[in-house]
Amino acid sequence: MNRKVTVLIVDNRGQLKLAHDILEQERVNILTADSGEEALNVLESTDADLVISAVQLSGMSGSELLHEIREWDRELPVILVGISKESSDGIESHAFALLPQRYRKDSLLKVVHRALDAKESLTYP
Repeated sequence: MNRKVTVLIVDNRGQLKLAHDILEQERVNILTADSGEEALNVLESTDADLVISAVQLSGMSGSELLHEIREWDRELPVILVGISKESSDGIESHAFALLPQRYRKDSLLKVVHRALDAKESLTYP
């Protein structure tokens, strides 16, 4: 597979600027959305390979966005950032990964590569 990977970053508070900068260095095609509602619109019109979303968003939360995505796409990897262990109950089984608010570059890259590898193996058996 030689096409460029597309990642949708959903963030309205600048929480995922580091993720954006890291993925930009990896030469990933980055789409952005400021809200869960905007993210759903973007996903309707593009073929994103991965979604990285902040948990705290205006309007629809990252957890609610995850549930909406799962209604129509069970295989699209979704990584939620900024989640505490106390609030992770019930979404762990639906998200590909949960990252704390403060994450390291290598941790993010590892989980992004795992997510993309998993999606590719589902798409191209």
